Amino acid sequence: EEAANPVNPVDNIIYTPKGMFLLPSTGTGAMMQSAKIYYLDYKTGKSLWQKPLMNIKGGIFKYTFTPNGLAIAQEDSNGSNKINIVDLDSGTVKSKDFGVDGKISDIQNFAGGLLYITDKEVNLLDSATMSSKLESPIKSNGKGLFTIIEKKKLYSFNPENLKLYSINLKTGTSKIPFSVSKSLLKNNDPIIGFEKIGSVFSFNTITEVINYTTAGKNASYYRFEPARATGMGGFLQGLEAI
Repeated sequence: EEAANPVNPVDNIIYTPKGMFLLPSTGTGAMMQSAKIYYLDYKTGKSLWQKPLMNIKGGIFKYTFTPNGLAIAQEDSNGSNKINIVDLDSGTVKSKDFGVDGKISDIQNFAGGLLYITDKEVNLLDSATMSSKLESPIKSNGKGLFTIIEKKKLYSFNPENLKLYSINLKTGTSKIPFSVSKSLLKNNDPIIGFEKIGSVFSFNTITEVINYTTAGKNASYYRFEPARATGMGGFLQGLEAI
């Protein structure tokens, strides 16, 4: 058997104790429809699988190791995203095309499960069964989700229902700590930003900043006043704390 000669442009090289994986770039055209994965011996350059390489449908653009194999995020030529688990020993697909809603921006493995984040949903999977470990995925109908990962916790805010969700990435459990009070959105502007600063969650519209403690108590509220003309032709902008 001759050493492998990869025919796809290689985008990622993953080093393992046994050998190295060669993963192709996502590419366009035919490379969006199929990809070739190699697992090569360091010394000989030959395949560590019984076959020279593994053919798989869809380009690969993100990956992470799980206890059940290599999780790969893929995109088809029609633009749909999916996740597959590759068996590292045999070079076969253990799970077939787990479809997701939206475009995958992140995929990571934690003790609590396989996390994936798209522009429309957040979910935590059991990599052995590819079933959700959450009661239901966190979903958005179009405005998107604001998501933060801090140590072993994930916080995701949905501006549509004003709910803050949290997922313990170590245990795989989730809850809804609190919702932002709609009565605080005095100008009815949508929330366009979310961040966590220490023990405070901060939500902002184009005219307001609303802060909550991690216990779900409204800590402070600020409203930006409309600019007012001055006698010198300039403008003043007030910041009102309520």
